[in-house]
Amino acid sequence: MQILREAELDVLACACAGDLGVISALRLLSGNAAEAMQQLVNCRGDAGAAVAALEDRKLYAAAELLREASTRVPPAHADAAVAALQAARAVERWRRAAQVIMRLCAASSEHPEALLAQIEAAVAPALYAQAAVGTVQTADRLAQRFIERYALDGREQVIPSGLEVIDSRIGGWRRGHLHLISGLTGIGKTSLLVQTAMCAVRAGFRAYFVSGELPADDLVPRLLGDELGEYVAPDGSAATVLRVLRRDPEMLEALQAAHARGRAALARLVVDARGWVSLQEAVSAFVACHALAGVDVLLVDYLQLLQGPASNHSREREVAEAAGALKRLAMRHNVAVVAAAQLVDPPAWGADQQRSSAPAIRESRAAAHAADLVVELHREQEEGGRLSSGYLLRVTKSRHFAPPEPARLVFDRAACRFRELGPTGPAVLG
Repeated sequence: MQILREAELDVLACACAGDLGVISALRLLSGNAAEAMQQLVNCRGDAGAAVAALEDRKLYAAAELLREASTRVPPAHADAAVAALQAARAVERWRRAAQVIMRLCAASSEHPEALLAQIEAAVAPALYAQAAVGTVQTADRLAQRFIERYALDGREQVIPSGLEVIDSRIGGWRRGHLHLISGLTGIGKTSLLVQTAMCAVRAGFRAYFVSGELPADDLVPRLLGDELGEYVAPDGSAATVLRVLRRDPEMLEALQAAHARGRAALARLVVDARGWVSLQEAVSAFVACHALAGVDVLLVDYLQLLQGPASNHSREREVAEAAGALKRLAMRHNVAVVAAAQLVDPPAWGADQQRSSAPAIRESRAAAHAADLVVELHREQEEGGRLSSGYLLRVTKSRHFAPPEPARLVFDRAACRFRELGPTGPAVLG
């Protein structure tokens, strides 16, 4: 494709002119152009020496491409050349996807669902591909960009979580970071994730929620939990999430009023409630939504439900790869990613083993290593080891800040919300 070739020549021309910052585009270059760029780097920017070295290796096409680039007037800004190459690569990916779709549609098929799945598989790579070139540049250029944005969007770099223990110390969920909300099965991770999603959209941010476990009909009442608490049923009884989930006819008016009141916030929340989607399906759908409307925070319920590609990989490796993919997505798209993750159930330990301070993510301890922040939700214990009605939320890993003291929570069942009671001293965690 001529457009792609011209874009590659512009990038090589920038490199020949001494701006080796464009080596960030190496992964975007095709075979001959990539060979030319690599040789140019090896020769420390000396185009003549690089051409001679390529010819010695009998890579004549790459040598000719570099020779042409060395006589070319480079674009005024190297960043523009890299951006143009990214765009050309994107067009090429979509062109190939379109060719596959046209072939599939031309073939007769008695199974439209299978055809649709094949089309989605053809489109997914084009949606998922995203070159990480934005921060591969000189430290001076990175510092300049950081300072320019510092006063303009400093407040926009964190998304409110609605949890004082997170917001007061860190400011909220940070863009470009992966955060894990971990806990045992049934502890309330989904409720905490829903709560923080609604806090973000009420503050004016856009959120994307991947519900791997709850269907949409079970998720909607939980999203409206705070709003429902403002109303009562016609008979004077309290409106609660549980009554809506039970389809109590007395709740209809309160539900309609809660929806009307929360409508502006809900319009900023996109929900993928297909359930048990593959990692690639979830990420591709998110990338498409982010490209169209912009997303500030991605919430995933939960990490272990993102299915990897069909292979012989162990579950431990699949979960670790899912965590790694979410971390890369956060960095490449500058969004905050918050994922729920199950902890290993207590029976997995022997009688002589104790709970360590390190998070024990089920099926993959590597997931915690990929995360920038890990919080654990536990039931609070009374003296004698009995569980109380309260909860403890503690930060077990923070890449940038000293972990604050554990916070005490209570669960408001009517609204399906956790309410914070404040920090507490050392506690015994079950």
